[in-house]
Amino acid sequence: MKAGGPLKEYVARVVAPLRDVALVLRRTDALAGSYLGGRPPLQMAGEWPEHGGRPLTFLACIDLAECGALDWLPSSGRLLFFYDTKDEPWGAPEDAGGWAVRLVAQGSTDTETLLDAPEGIDKVLPRCDVALEPKALPPDWDLTPLSYDSDLSEEQT
Repeated sequence: MKAGGPLKEYVARVVAPLRDVALVLRRTDALAGSYLGGRPPLQMAGEWPEHGGRPLTFLACIDLAECGALDWLPSSGRLLFFYDTKDEPWGAPEDAGGWAVRLVAQGSTDTETLLDAPEGIDKVLPRCDVALEPKALPPDWDLTPLSYDSDLSEEQT
């Protein structure tokens, strides 16, 4: 069977809306608005998240303006990720509060003024600046409901 042709075009057309988009994080030496570890930006709203009376460890800051056009994320602001690195919860109901994600609305673009870690924090991770690159992924066939209605004729399949 020859590669390409109507069947290949049909499969590409059917699969395209089922594809997911992920963000690939690539280490960069340049100071970036997105980074792993370190400290959160100064404009973080609200209290530092806690679990069991202890402050959560800051994991990452993702600058949404650097994410490209992903329809499942806001187009501006920053996402801040926190996690309880001491108890390391997995997601059971009793683990609620062991992680937190905060959306910081668009505001200051200052990437150098950072909050100090609060007293009692388990650890402060070293900062690693990252560049973000959207990447299309193939569909997850285990999670994607499929419909096999075809507009191809018998000869085309």
